[in-house]
Order: sequence, then structure tokens, then C-alpha cells
Amino acid sequence: VGGLSCGLLFAEYLAPLQTELARAGTFLCQPLLSSSHDSWGMGSVSRDAVELDLLLEHLHMAYGFADFVLLGHSTGCQDAVMYMRTYGALRDRGFRVTKVVLQGPVSDREYLRWSMGPAIEDKIALCERMDGQGRGDEIAFMFRWEEGGDGVPMTSRRFLSLASVGGEDDMFSSTQ
Repeated sequence: VGGLSCGLLFAEYLAPLQTELARAGTFLCQPLLSSSHDSWGMGSVSRDAVELDLLLEHLHMAYGFADFVLLGHSTGCQDAVMYMRTYGALRDRGFRVTKVVLQGPVSDREYLRWSMGPAIEDKIALCERMDGQGRGDEIAFMFRWEEGGDGVPMTSRRFLSLASVGGEDDMFSSTQ
């Protein structure tokens, strides 16, 4: 499961991993979630967990797979953790996640505070106002990791999830 802005074959290790897994008789499936690529600013880890569950259920029903390993990369680690929080304890489904690998778990909140500096407070205030007005799923602004470029559409709810202490994405911060 890729992180923010990831698409297919996002990491150099995926092709060699697939080769080694195939030798062991195991399959690699890389999901493209509705939050993949430049849609991450309009998603949530909760929705990603739902979509992962739908994928695993489909792989079980269509191909008979029963045991799965989730490998989360970067913010995909939050997706893997949310999946396990939401679905990990469910029984009698015919399939289960037996292992979770967290490859490079990150604190988006800490990174955003470091990279945006004091400007983050204005964005948080804007998003809190919008969310308080029931406009959490509206685009608050175009997010840019760096100056220039077109940016990524960012809803107020997603930005708060990423940037706020205790936000849904805030799982690997050093200050928790």
C-alpha cells in the first residue's frame, strides 16, 4: 500500500520483491486506491481501509486467497494500521491478514510542521473553520509540497487529519 502520491511501482523494491515472492509461490498485488496519485488530498485512511477490505474480499472470493500480508509504505503504513484497527479482529470471513509490514512509517504532521513552518497555522485555521461549517469534504486549497506546480486538491478534513495532533493520520509522531 503506497503513501501519499504513490501509484503503481512507486518504489524500486517492488519489482525485485515480486520476483522473490513469485519464487516462493506467493503473489504480489499492488492496490490503486481512490486516494492514489494526486487524489490523496481528498481521501482518508478510513476510506482506504474500506477499499483494502473490498480488495481482499474480492481476491478471496474470486481466487480463493485466504491469508494476506499488508505492506505499507510511508503513509501507506497508516492505511495498514487503520485496516487492522477496523477489520483485523473480524472472524469467520474466510480470509485474514496474517502479517503487517510497516516500511518507512512517517509522521505527516511533523513533516508538514517542519516543511511549512508558521504558515501551517493559517491552513489549519482555515480548515477548522470550514470543517466547523460542515464543509469538511470541500476543497480548502491546492496543496504544494514545494512552490510551483499545479498542486493537489486538499479538503479541509484531510488536511486536519494530516496536520493536527490526534488527526486520523497522526499515528507515528514522536510527540504522542
